[in-house]
Amino acid sequence: MRMRFFWSCMERVTSWCFMGQFLICAILVLDVMLKVSANSEGDALNSLKNSLTDPGDVLQSWDSTLVNPCTWFHVTCSNDNSVIRVDLGNANLSGQLVPQLGQLPNLQYLELYSNNITGKIPIELGNLKNLVSLDLYVNKLTGPIPDSLSNLKKLRFLYDMLPFSRIFNLQNLLKSVSFCYFIYVLACILLTRNMFYDYLIFTRHCNNIKKKTIILPYQ
Repeated sequence: MRMRFFWSCMERVTSWCFMGQFLICAILVLDVMLKVSANSEGDALNSLKNSLTDPGDVLQSWDSTLVNPCTWFHVTCSNDNSVIRVDLGNANLSGQLVPQLGQLPNLQYLELYSNNITGKIPIELGNLKNLVSLDLYVNKLTGPIPDSLSNLKKLRFLYDMLPFSRIFNLQNLLKSVSFCYFIYVLACILLTRNMFYDYLIFTRHCNNIKKKTIILPYQ
């Protein structure tokens, strides 16, 4: 009887030890996964930093040797240490956007307004499936908005504030049913200067567009 009780206790202890080891391993694996994710996101942001000229040292805290970019200024993270917001508006930055920005899977807000950023919008921004707001107005971007942005089903605010005919390749985009859907889901379209006529072009070609909030700022 005593031996049976002894072996029963041993089985319980062994089971508890196994469960304890399993939990420890699970915690370690999760910790490694979070660090790897943080590292990849940090690498993406560091690529952006290297592509920009920063006379005001706004990006001084973006230290590539740190494991977690969540400690950097102008970067907001979720409770899981994943980047959800990059706020670099009105920072006197110049340079170009980088494809690596598409490697921020949980990014919700990308705010780069009122800078001197040039070049094209990377097609990789279409990978940001959780993006809600893309703030690029008052920059010097050229070329069309990529068709890949039609993948951003959660996008609600697209602020560009550039001559509409210059940043949108209307002839190509209006042939894209997916882009018409992209415009349809936008809750707010910011137009400026000479853009109202182009909005009428959109409404004429994209029949699924319903009434939107149209903001016409000062000329």
